[in-house]
Amino acid sequence: MTPNIERATILVVEDELASATLLSILLSEQYQVTVVNCGEDAVASVTTNRPDLILLDIMMPGLDGYAVLDRVLELYPEDPIPVIFLTGITQAEAEVRSLNGGAVDYITKPYHPDVVQARVNLHLELQTKTRALTQANEELSHLSTIDALTGARNRRYFYEFAEAEQSRALRHQLPLCLVMLDIDHFKRINDVYGHATGDTVLTTFAKHMGQLIRSGDCLARLGGEEFAILLPHTQPEEAHHLAQRFTAQIAKLSIETPDDTPLSITISCGVTQVLPEDTNIDQALKRADDAMYIAKGEGRNRVVTAF
Repeated sequence: MTPNIERATILVVEDELASATLLSILLSEQYQVTVVNCGEDAVASVTTNRPDLILLDIMMPGLDGYAVLDRVLELYPEDPIPVIFLTGITQAEAEVRSLNGGAVDYITKPYHPDVVQARVNLHLELQTKTRALTQANEELSHLSTIDALTGARNRRYFYEFAEAEQSRALRHQLPLCLVMLDIDHFKRINDVYGHATGDTVLTTFAKHMGQLIRSGDCLARLGGEEFAILLPHTQPEEAHHLAQRFTAQIAKLSIETPDDTPLSITISCGVTQVLPEDTNIDQALKRADDAMYIAKGEGRNRVVTAF
C-alpha cells in the first residue's frame, strides 16, 4: 500500500555505485531521492535538509552506518527520522545492534526491489500516522485546558500554571501578581436579555481580554462571570495600572443584543501580589477576591489593590 504522502524525501547513503543507482531509479518515481556515498556527506545532508526517511548502508569509508545513525538521532531527538539499514552484513548480531540502536528496519543484500519499496512505503505510512496521532493528542491536551464557552484557560490550567509560576517566583525572587475580574451586574444581563446574550457577553469579554493581556500572562475563567489573570514578573503598582487599563477598555465595548440595542459592560477588579509566605495560590485569590468585592461596594467599574 502506497502511503498518502506527496513526494516524501528519501536520503540514500550507499558507497556502492550500482546499488545506489538502482535504489535511486527504484524510488524516484514516487519520492524525492538524494544519494550520498559516505557517512560524512550523510550527516551534512541531514543537518541541512531533514529527509522523511533514510536508507543507510553500514560498511562505508569514514563514518560507518552506526555512527551516522547516532548522529541522526542526536539531530532530531523529538521527531526521529526512520532509518532502514540496507547492508550486506547478514549476522544476527548486526541486525540486533541496528534495531536496538534506533533503526526501524534491517534489510540484507541481495535484496528484492519490491521488498525494499514495500518496507519504505510501510515506514513512511507509519510516520505519517504517528505524526497525525501526535498532533491529535496535542490538540486534545490543549482543549482540556480551555474553557469551552469563552476560549479562555480553564480553572484546572490556571491552578497548574499558578503553581509553576509561584514556585518560579519564590525560587528566583521574582514579583508575581494576580487580578480577579468580575463582570458587573451580570445576573441582570441574564435576567433582562437572556442567557444566550449572557454567553455572548462572556465570550466577547474573554476575547477582548485575551487581546489586552501580555503574552506571558494567563487569563482564566474560574466560574460564572469571574475571571482571573496571573501576571508573572509584575510589581503590584504595574498590576494595578494594567487592571485600570482593562477596566477602561472593557467599558468601551459595545455588544449587540436580540433587540439590536448596544449593550455596554463594566468590570470590577481586585489586585494583589502573590507573597512568599503564601503556601498556595488560594490565599492570593482570597485577597484579590476580597479587594474585588470592595471595588463593587465602592460603585463598581474600578480597581482596588490589596497589598
